[in-house]
Amino acid sequence: MSTEQTIKDAIDTLLRARPGFWSRSACGVTRSIGQIPALIDRNAYSVETSRIRILLLGGLSGHKVDVDLALHALELFAGGGDALSLRIALSAIPCANPDGLRLDVAPGNGSGGNPSGIYPPEGKFFYDSEDPEKTLSLALDMLPST
Repeated sequence: MSTEQTIKDAIDTLLRARPGFWSRSACGVTRSIGQIPALIDRNAYSVETSRIRILLLGGLSGHKVDVDLALHALELFAGGGDALSLRIALSAIPCANPDGLRLDVAPGNGSGGNPSGIYPPEGKFFYDSEDPEKTLSLALDMLPST
C-alpha cells in the first residue's frame, strides 16, 4: 500500500471517529500537481467560535516517521473525545511534503527545495520557484525525538 493511500485511510478513520468535527480538504498542490491532504476543523474559519485554533503541520521533512507522528497525534486527539475537541479546534496537514515522501528524497521536495527548515523563514520565500512550501508563516511541526 502506498504512503499516500495510508494517509488517505488514516484521514478516513479520523473522520469516522469524530463525525461532524472534521472535513477532508487539500491545502494546496505539490510541484508534481498532487494534492496536499488536510483535515480541517469545522470551526477553523469561524469568527464565532471560542475554541482555540491549532494547526498541526507534519511531514515537512519528507520522512515517514514524521508523518506517522502527526497521524498518531491526531489519533490521540480524536480519542480524547469532547474533553479536547470542545475546547480545541485542531486542523492538520499530516504530510506537508508529500513529494519528498513519495520520491524518497527527504528532506528535499523533489524540485531542489528543502521545506523542513525553520518557520517563519527569513529572506526570499514567497513564490519561490524551488521551495514553495516556505510560504507558510506559522506552523507547528511534529518532529521525532532524538
